[in-house]
Amino acid sequence: MSGQSNLNQVLMASCILELADQDPEIIGPECCKKFGLDWSDVSACTTGPEGTKLMLKYANETISAKIHGVPHTTIDGHAVSEGDLKKSVCDHLALKGITPVACKGVH
Repeated sequence: MSGQSNLNQVLMASCILELADQDPEIIGPECCKKFGLDWSDVSACTTGPEGTKLMLKYANETISAKIHGVPHTTIDGHAVSEGDLKKSVCDHLALKGITPVACKGVH
């Protein structure tokens, strides 16, 4: 997949994640085609030694970062509790004396 647009790679991965409840061997090629990528390259990476190596690397990084799941959201380096993201952002901004219009009435 080298030389391909990083944006298209991210969009393809997002497409697959949005349809994660379906068979990746069916949705993978469809998502790749949608973003001009070659499914055989993606499949070779995910099932080959490079994909295994990357999965292990990121699994170890997740463990060492004490992340309990994904997505793992932080604001200014502090973990945000799962639940109402908008409230968490608004609460954080309020501590800094900032109240955007979108945060008015958020409790």
